[in-house]
Amino acid sequence: RMKTEKQIRDALSKEVRGVGFYELCEIDEAIGRLKELGYIDDRAYAERYLEILVGKRHGRRRVKDEMRRCGIAPMLAEDIIEGGYSPEKERENAEALAQKALDTGDLPADRRRAAQRLSSRLAAKGYGYDMINSVVGELLRGVD
Repeated sequence: RMKTEKQIRDALSKEVRGVGFYELCEIDEAIGRLKELGYIDDRAYAERYLEILVGKRHGRRRVKDEMRRCGIAPMLAEDIIEGGYSPEKERENAEALAQKALDTGDLPADRRRAAQRLSSRLAAKGYGYDMINSVVGELLRGVD
């Protein structure tokens, strides 16, 4: 499966029983060769990973955090997100998540508590507070 440069570098430099696998120069050489052959491509990895995370309906903030954890450079992650995850699609995902929670009926009957629960769910998925307030406000306004 695809891996980022950082993931490969970490795997090659990991110590097992106190003994490192490879010297730094060997790791650099191997990484360079893997890049030449196209086996390591952080841009392609980030583009594919974005598709997966958008499919899981993560917000932009969570997508950025997940990419950072994988070792995608912040500027590359920002570029990929800006080019592949429109604000309209993010809002659509937030609305779908909120609507699903509403449809399942597992929200409290009290509007204020329902809004808090929905807001918490959306925040955990990485949506910004402006988006959360807008989506939750619109959704619960139609519930009365």
